[in-house]
Amino acid sequence: MNYYMIRSGRTCAVGSDIINIEGNPIEEGEFVNDNAHLCHMDSLDVRPLGDLMSTGFNPIVVSVKAAQVISKFQLQKNTQIFPVTLVEIDFEAEEKLEEIQPNQIIGEACGILFNWLDEDIMDDKDKKAYNKQDPIDRGRGNARPPVVLGEIVNRYDVLNGVGLGVLVSERVKEAIEDAELTNFRFLPVQLK
Repeated sequence: MNYYMIRSGRTCAVGSDIINIEGNPIEEGEFVNDNAHLCHMDSLDVRPLGDLMSTGFNPIVVSVKAAQVISKFQLQKNTQIFPVTLVEIDFEAEEKLEEIQPNQIIGEACGILFNWLDEDIMDDKDKKAYNKQDPIDRGRGNARPPVVLGEIVNRYDVLNGVGLGVLVSERVKEAIEDAELTNFRFLPVQLK
């Protein structure tokens, strides 16, 4: 089976971050409760969000529809999917959580929080070779695909590839494409 790193297409929530109602960021290894969670979106970014809104952080931010599609597959152990309210703020003005007005709420989405895997998905040699490549070329898909350990990756359809971002199986890629979800781009990885 083939695997892919997911990246956002032409639009992405620049600077988005998921926080709890107390204003603290959500991080790996944390149990996400049913309290309200907010995702700050830059009000100066006029691009449409699409179904994949942010991949630069863990948790990632996806539309409710995308979360429904992804949740049908074998997720990495202890992956949490939870509701998020999208709030538009002006990052340059450094608006505070307590200053948010109802007109700043722009929609609902889902966060997907991954824990760290117990094992590395790349051996040291392949990790060094990948890290030597130009990060801009890697992000554009113009670099040699990273080589990952198939015996670990093949256990899941969706997993945290740590420095590679979120990895998905070909089954997930096809389901995302069949559902016509937007803003997903898939960069191949090579299994070893």
